[in-house]
Amino acid sequence: MPSSSAPHSFNKHGHSQLIEWIVRALKRLPQEMQACLQRYHLHAESKEPLKVGTACSGTDSPVLVARAYAEAVRQLWGANREVEHVFSCERNAKKRHFLANMFCNTFDSSHAMGSLYEDAVDLQFGPEGMSLDVLSDNISEVGTCCDLWAGFPCQDVSKLNPAAGQNRSVIKDSAKRTGAVFNYVLRYFAKVSDPGRALLLENVLGLLDRPPGINPETGQDFRSNLEHCNHLASRAGLRMFSFVLDPRCFGVPVSRQRVWMFCLPLDLWHATMGEASLESTQELAGHLMTCLADPITRDLDDFLLPDTHQLLQDDFEKARTSYIKRSASAAKGHAKAKAKAKAKAASKWPEVHARLCERLGIDWWESGVPSQEVLDTHPGLLRLTDRQFDLLRLLGIRFPDSRKCCIELSQNLRSPTSVRRLKDNHADIVTPHGQQLVAHRARCLLGYEALLLQGIHYGKEQFKIELGDFPDELLRDLAGNAFNAHCAAATYIVRQCIAAHLWQVSRDVAAASEDPANDLCVFDD
Repeated sequence: MPSSSAPHSFNKHGHSQLIEWIVRALKRLPQEMQACLQRYHLHAESKEPLKVGTACSGTDSPVLVARAYAEAVRQLWGANREVEHVFSCERNAKKRHFLANMFCNTFDSSHAMGSLYEDAVDLQFGPEGMSLDVLSDNISEVGTCCDLWAGFPCQDVSKLNPAAGQNRSVIKDSAKRTGAVFNYVLRYFAKVSDPGRALLLENVLGLLDRPPGINPETGQDFRSNLEHCNHLASRAGLRMFSFVLDPRCFGVPVSRQRVWMFCLPLDLWHATMGEASLESTQELAGHLMTCLADPITRDLDDFLLPDTHQLLQDDFEKARTSYIKRSASAAKGHAKAKAKAKAKAASKWPEVHARLCERLGIDWWESGVPSQEVLDTHPGLLRLTDRQFDLLRLLGIRFPDSRKCCIELSQNLRSPTSVRRLKDNHADIVTPHGQQLVAHRARCLLGYEALLLQGIHYGKEQFKIELGDFPDELLRDLAGNAFNAHCAAATYIVRQCIAAHLWQVSRDVAAASEDPANDLCVFDD
């Protein structure tokens, strides 16, 4: 894809830029679908608020997406759709604190969240269930939402989990956190009566993996956890649509493939009296998603702060302080005990690096640490370890580098042949606990910037993060677990399109049944 630099940074106008992206995406839909979506949103019955709830999404980016979508349809078609943030669920106390800061005491009082619950387990009893709302510190009924976004835990099925192969039926058995949370949100959704409701989900690609071999119980291939998700959704009266999406498809220069799903009630198909089949709507959903692909990739610098920004200046100072402490500790010999403790875990990377250096004709004993002059002019590099400097040397990185990219440094090389080619105008996947080098800036990526790369911007509330009151480690953790806003927006658009399509077909069927011509009888002589 060609690269195009936008005239203003995502940090300054991120939320308005998300709205603009949705407007452009809606205009890329087929004309007949645009007209159908317009009628759907302008119809009196569809003017109820877009009631949004979230479970385990960390940043509540789906709420930002819903508001951006509502503003986009207002700008395009004059449809006034309000968004009501009904509730959020979050187990981590620090993340609950973050959510409460971002969605309480807001500039616009209508943007405040209704309730904040401690765990998705509170959802399993449905809207009539009782739960502790940590905002009011009162036990109250769980709210009713129309769109429930759930990011059920991925650790049990992640490709990075060595035990993932043993968790092939966690969804089927509602086991561990992955299966349990999926079961909780499915139970909640089954007890919501709104015919326009939708369940929207995101998880890692490990959800697609089928275990090798034959299932002795059935004599057939084992099923993937995604297939079990689909089966359980069907048993609950829902139709599931799933896609593998990457932010790069939507013009964002970051790789982060995920499985995105949304479920709609099968009653919507029943109302069409067979005029809309499950297969035809599945094909339609896939076609619509391809229409949303953005041919222009934005410039990586649009999502990065200038090096003069106070957050970066503070980070540089922390890097200097940390470097001085490490150097002093090494000089006193305090590092020896730690080195012995880590020797077993760290013993592999020097061997792999040495073998790769031999293959590339590089002297491994030559230090990869840049000169003191480079460290003085680029103090962000002081955060890096010897292993990371050595890895960057094998990747051919200079300080600063001419290539505009963010490189993940937390993973070791798997083998002496696993060095990858770096892509220009590209950021590696944002991880919760990793570290990335911004190559052309010769510094590390901030957690704040990782949120921006996820397309997350809180509009008028953004200053609350920019003040630096939240630890960088927390922001990176939030970004690594967040729903990418552009992928979420694409999923939400297709969800709305399918609902609008089924609504239109059911209206056409009802109108045809009321036509007096259908009551005429012809008798043979």
